[in-house]
Amino acid sequence: MQREWIPIAEAMKLLRMTRHGIKRRARMVILETSHLGSDPQRSPLWVNRKQVEQQALDRPNYARRTEWLISAEEGFLIWFAGFFDGEGCIGIRADNRPKRRSWHIQLTLPNTYFAAIEAIEQNIGGRVHRRRPQTDTRKETRVWDATCGEAVAILRRIRPYLHVKHEQADLAIAFQDAIDAKVGNRWAPLSEEERTWREEQKQKMHVLNRRGPRP
Repeated sequence: MQREWIPIAEAMKLLRMTRHGIKRRARMVILETSHLGSDPQRSPLWVNRKQVEQQALDRPNYARRTEWLISAEEGFLIWFAGFFDGEGCIGIRADNRPKRRSWHIQLTLPNTYFAAIEAIEQNIGGRVHRRRPQTDTRKETRVWDATCGEAVAILRRIRPYLHVKHEQADLAIAFQDAIDAKVGNRWAPLSEEERTWREEQKQKMHVLNRRGPRP
């Protein structure tokens, strides 16, 4: 059957995702894309229509979740908190962009039990992507993640039930609150003092996440 293609702008609208999100799904072989031209650098990007429409149907609550309205029942939150305590990670990531370095909160939870990861996405929010096995003897993994304000909204809901990662959660919430409290142009260059503070918080999180006995 011949494939039917749609422009990437239309795929972005249907999936309510950014261009970066569409391209990330293409790199993970979740979406098939093509330039439909002899010069990939100049021809526009097109996306497989059938895959886009199916994924749009599979994610009916995507728009609601981007507003970070977490409607999961308490029982599910308790289950998720225990799961995340054992298998998840809270981090402060730094992105080295061409003109400025930026920091953000990220929650990640990898697992080979796809049904559990998909249930988290549907009830809690965040996103799920595929991680290919590094060897033939390993299973394929699904990775759930959430970032920035959405990540902190999730942490606030599960914080009462965390027993292992409560310190990391408190640090992440305080970090995001401090960033959100900043006024003015969010894209303005950061002061050296602010950059130093954010890097210090990143290192604190690294120490909390360190494996093995602590000094």
